[in-house]
Amino acid sequence: MNWTREKTIGRGSSATVYAATCQDSKETIAVKTTEFYHSEFLQREAKLLSSLNSPYVIGYRGCEVTKEPFKNGEATYYNLLMEYAPYGTLTDVAAKNGGCIEEARVVSYTRQILLGLEYIHNSKGIATLRQATCLSERKERQRSLTSVARSWLNRS
Repeated sequence: MNWTREKTIGRGSSATVYAATCQDSKETIAVKTTEFYHSEFLQREAKLLSSLNSPYVIGYRGCEVTKEPFKNGEATYYNLLMEYAPYGTLTDVAAKNGGCIEEARVVSYTRQILLGLEYIHNSKGIATLRQATCLSERKERQRSLTSVARSWLNRS
């Protein structure tokens, strides 16, 4: 897949997440990137995400290794390509609404997060949810990209 890295949309302990544009479709995707020699966790996360298929879990779009300029040479990166959630995290949604989310939306988001967790638990026996990874794809729809790999990786 040909894609162009755009702005940084998040940073974690093991990777940086970017918005990116697919050259062919013009679709915006999220790309989670880390240096290849630090990518074991991200590779395992990709393997797990690639096995999931639910409207309540962020979609897997692929993975690839790239060589990119770095200082006076080049570095090798591992990239996990995922569905993009344009409204950010639930924390972002609340911040854009004066620190609050109306009750009806909280009920809707909670239901969808629980449906995502139920799917993940029933599929893989995993039940981990990190607050920072509850992503809002649309104003009225919540998807849960749980760092499910953390729990799964600890069991593997």
